[in-house]
Amino acid sequence: MDYKLKIGEFSKLMQVTVKTLRHYETKGILMPDEVDEWTGYRYYTLNQMQRLNAIRNLQRLGFSLEEIADLLEDKFHEPDLEQLNEKIAETDRQLQLLKERRIKLLNWQRSRKTITKMEKFSIQSLPSIIVASHREVIPNYAAIGEMCCNKIGPEMHRLGCKCPPPGYCFTIEHNKEYTQSCPLNFGR
Repeated sequence: MDYKLKIGEFSKLMQVTVKTLRHYETKGILMPDEVDEWTGYRYYTLNQMQRLNAIRNLQRLGFSLEEIADLLEDKFHEPDLEQLNEKIAETDRQLQLLKERRIKLLNWQRSRKTITKMEKFSIQSLPSIIVASHREVIPNYAAIGEMCCNKIGPEMHRLGCKCPPPGYCFTIEHNKEYTQSCPLNFGR
């Protein structure tokens, strides 16, 4: 007669949660040796430790519970060469993604290190300037040059405006998101 452990005792001995054991039961990969019909207590035997270790080892190697269930139905309980090759290829893909993530995180970390806090600031008065503003919907980005040369430039010349070096000119796009076909709104 095998010595039987309650589910809580078995979980402590094997260092898994009761929830995990119940989950394995619902997946059909580790059934209790006995379920008391009156109390509902689940009992496991010491012989089931080996099966639980096999399940946990396969999970650590990236096998899903469905794949493990199939392997445990097989008399060898081990993946074949094709399955191992698939897991190796999958691991290589995950490793590449992790390397890319690491590079992005390192770049972000470096950029954060270069940002310094504003330790000292001052408020100064600047001389007044005249600002010219023009607002127009244009069909595409290439139309900015034509608008500047044929409309804004002549109007500034007519008003006697001169751009100090460097010419502090800028545009504002009022679209909320980028689309290639949507006309661009530029202002100021």
